Amino acid sequence: KTIGINAWGQISFIQFFMQYFVVFVSFGFQWSAVRRLSIERNNIRKLKELFKAYFCAQVLLLIISFLILILLVNTFSKFQELNLLVFNGFLVVVGSVIFPYWMMQALEELKVMSATQVISQLLCFSMIFLCVKSVEDIQLAMFFLFINNIIAGILCIIYLNRKGFKLGISSLIEIKQVFRDSLIIFKSQIWISVYTNT
Repeated sequence: KTIGINAWGQISFIQFFMQYFVVFVSFGFQWSAVRRLSIERNNIRKLKELFKAYFCAQVLLLIISFLILILLVNTFSKFQELNLLVFNGFLVVVGSVIFPYWMMQALEELKVMSATQVISQLLCFSMIFLCVKSVEDIQLAMFFLFINNIIAGILCIIYLNRKGFKLGISSLIEIKQVFRDSLIIFKSQIWISVYTNT
């Protein structure tokens, strides 16, 4: 009610559109990464290497996604009209990369993962309640809606860092391997996403 039906429609459109980028940057890692990490669970050195490889792979996909988004905004009038909202909405994609769901699940740290999500959701909804007062605050509303996973992801990364899993640059060979392992799953996800969203 605060920002109006039209503004919510714009937010919903952008959220829907960004799901295609989320599928792209996820690349099926939520299944392939969990499977491979679970197999290597007792090999801490290998787990640390894989953590870096999967994260680096997603960062590469995030960069590609952002370049594609810039191209779309500069090509189509619909996106040009909503360019600030579109780039704001890209926070959803950033959040899906920063939040290491696959690593937390493989390590069976579901309680910690749930706790970070609850904390981030409470914080974001509190900020929406306090800061969003009118339709002019649509940018703020989107920001706090879409930053949720970024906050949860940062908390999870801090937790993993304390357990010895540090971010860093992975080898090109390892990154290629994680892409290869996930390719079939990614293809099936693309078809499912196109079928259900069109």
